[in-house]
Amino acid sequence: LSQTQNSLDNTNMLTTAIEKLHLSVVQAESGQRGYLLTEKSDYLVPYYDALEQLESQTEYVKSLSSEINGQAERIALLLSLVAQKEIELKKTVNLAQNNKERRALY
Repeated sequence: LSQTQNSLDNTNMLTTAIEKLHLSVVQAESGQRGYLLTEKSDYLVPYYDALEQLESQTEYVKSLSSEINGQAERIALLLSLVAQKEIELKKTVNLAQNNKERRALY
């Protein structure tokens, strides 16, 4: 019973961590989109906050392990996609900040 409870706790922690990671991506995208559409730097505050959370959540997810067959590979793929998205977000905001909006929007 104790082993089952530990397994359930582990799975719950991993699920919660992945949900928070997803939320950080969504918040970063929202801040980025707001900045690109309005050019108001106020939107960069939640964007940068979300990027910080994204980095810490990524490290936390990496520190956890799954007991479910095949899930480690799916988590690794997710983390790779999150890293690619983070690069895209940063690149687009940097382009916009350097007055290259047309390139940032495409």
